[in-house]
Amino acid sequence: MNQADGRDDAIVIHVDPRMEDLVSAYLERCRTDVQTIPSLLSGDDLEAIRALGDRMAGSGGAYGFSDVSTLGFEIERAARVSDHAAIGEAVAGLVRYLESVKIVRSS
Repeated sequence: MNQADGRDDAIVIHVDPRMEDLVSAYLERCRTDVQTIPSLLSGDDLEAIRALGDRMAGSGGAYGFSDVSTLGFEIERAARVSDHAAIGEAVAGLVRYLESVKIVRSS
């Protein structure tokens, strides 16, 4: 819920109950990776950032999160060309996305 205007900005993802723990763990790993990138960026560790972006780009779709794949690819691409600003923008987009995702158990 967006506190400022009362809109519900959640991105609802319906998940088979048998996959709920796996999907939740995946999203938590993405959140951890996103928190790690700023420190890697300040240390100019573009290879580690590229690898994280590559992992997200490759795995997001498998879990049903095409936006994670898209943003992961943007992070990977930006790291390859040392574009710190683009990395920051993609990370900010990924943070917003991950904050908005709500997992709902399918019936």
